[in-house]
Amino acid sequence: MIPKTPGAKAESRKVGRSRVLIGGKILLENLGMSMDCRMRDLTDEGARIVLAPGILTPDRFELINLRDGVFYSCTVIWRDPPQVGVKFDTRHELTGATDPRLVRMRALWMNIVNR
Repeated sequence: MIPKTPGAKAESRKVGRSRVLIGGKILLENLGMSMDCRMRDLTDEGARIVLAPGILTPDRFELINLRDGVFYSCTVIWRDPPQVGVKFDTRHELTGATDPRLVRMRALWMNIVNR
């Protein structure tokens, strides 16, 4: 039995996480904005996102995993600035995308990674 550390948060994840450091791009299309972030503690269901100090996100946003070319619709489930925990509502591979909206996201992704 592992003793609990005072002040430690209880683990509520249903699936194991992978500790990663992946560049991401948060998209706020309704505002015509985007911002850089880092994806951490990635699972199939969500991730911990690290933002620049002082940056806040809305409760829902879209995210591109710049390493793997994956596009997510996200909902914030916790905040601890400059970090947010998100769950992935949808997940789409951008490679080979044919949906017009995903084709636009693929072009954005390719433009970023080919700089």
